[in-house]
Amino acid sequence: MQENNNIDRINELVSSFFEKGLSEEERTELKKLLEAPDNKRYFREVYTVELVARNMKPDNYLESAYDRVMGTIREQSHNQPVQKKRYLMMWKNVAAIALLILSCWAAYEWGSHNDSLVVDGITMVNAPLGSKSVLSLPDGSVVTLNSGSSITYTKSFGNEERKIELHGEAFLEVQKDKKPFIVSAKGTEITVLGTSFNVKAYDDEDIVETTLVRGSVKVKPDAGQDIPEVYLKPNETVLICKKNKEDIQVEFRKDVNTLLYTSWKDPKWIIQKETMESIVKKLERKYKVQISIEDELLKHYKFTGILMDETIQQTLDLMRDTAPIDYAWEQGIIKIRVDKKRSKDFEKIMND
Repeated sequence: MQENNNIDRINELVSSFFEKGLSEEERTELKKLLEAPDNKRYFREVYTVELVARNMKPDNYLESAYDRVMGTIREQSHNQPVQKKRYLMMWKNVAAIALLILSCWAAYEWGSHNDSLVVDGITMVNAPLGSKSVLSLPDGSVVTLNSGSSITYTKSFGNEERKIELHGEAFLEVQKDKKPFIVSAKGTEITVLGTSFNVKAYDDEDIVETTLVRGSVKVKPDAGQDIPEVYLKPNETVLICKKNKEDIQVEFRKDVNTLLYTSWKDPKWIIQKETMESIVKKLERKYKVQISIEDELLKHYKFTGILMDETIQQTLDLMRDTAPIDYAWEQGIIKIRVDKKRSKDFEKIMND
């Protein structure tokens, strides 16, 4: 019976690590549980399964995952909400929607929150769904992790090399050094000396997206293939689409507004003509919810504007106010549908 209780508790602690991080008491409890060899072995197995289930690609470091020690948790609370002002604008566009400008702090807390695991000189830092994480690396470089993202690096970081492995999205401010700083993300390698840039490489998406804010970076689309490297200057983006090993496409963009790629880390989240399908993915990670777009047409609706830490309900209400949509919570899933009563009037406005 005691053995089953231990297994159940390890399951709970591993799940909590990924969902919201562990408290000091929980880290101590897990460390004591892992003193037993059978518990260590089981922890390795359940940790790997949990990692894969959350679209975070397992790596060689998982071989010794059982002995990792839990890191610190940092939480940040926001001020109370103030009165909101909304300015809405519609324009003529086949898939058009609205300009949303919000001038308030909402009560929803999307603070800095991380958990870390360390074993045999290997460190992994995870930003659970519904939060983001800011951390300093041993060389003084600063990494901001988006929701549902993680980085891994070895104890030799800063000495023999400066290399991290990224799953998800991160904004990096790299300290200048003679040793290159390398980000490995889904087979793509981004190399810099000292710079600020954003990398988006979620395991459940085909795209590896690198945006340069300051400095210079070299992007190698695939270390195993003879594909030319891409050198970025400030305000440039490269998108690498990897549907499979044989089909790798590279798209280069100049004179981009970098805030559209990096503002996720700031109080003001700026979006510009972004499709509902794309926004929904980000909302799911940011608020740790599941959203279903029930009508195919809605996926192509586009939104532009600024969101300032709105709750998920406030965000959806604003989208509903400016587009012919409606939503409902059904069995824990947010379902977005076309509002048929308003749809005809909306199409008439768009076509006038």
